[in-house]
Amino acid sequence: MNQAYEIAHLLAGVMLVTSFALLYQERVAAVLNAFAAQSITLALAVAWAAWSDDRPDLFITALIALTLKGIVIPVALHRTVARLGIHREVEKVVGVGAAGWSARNHTSMTSLSVSMCASGAARTWASGCTASRCTSVTRATG
Repeated sequence: MNQAYEIAHLLAGVMLVTSFALLYQERVAAVLNAFAAQSITLALAVAWAAWSDDRPDLFITALIALTLKGIVIPVALHRTVARLGIHREVEKVVGVGAAGWSARNHTSMTSLSVSMCASGAARTWASGCTASRCTSVTRATG
């Protein structure tokens, strides 16, 4: 397999792990740190895509994501939390178990539609979808 492909998948896996880490945090400061880690991982993934696909325009996107999402927003939110004296736990709207179950089902459905699209066993409903780029909603053909 191609090394660029493997590193891209590694970064996607790290993004998934940081998403779950964001769900499991209970303190406000820990949520902000997990958000910053996820944003930095996103910037790395975009920079890797820019380098491996020889797309210098994506380096600008990676720099914006790193600067704003990875540094400016978390630092500003940390300062706001410190200034307001917020040191409490985050209230979860949905339990982590239900959120994990939902994410697991979403991931498996995404894998199913991608594999169906890649194998050619799907018929698309939207126009403009080619065999090399299938991003629309798919329906299995029995």
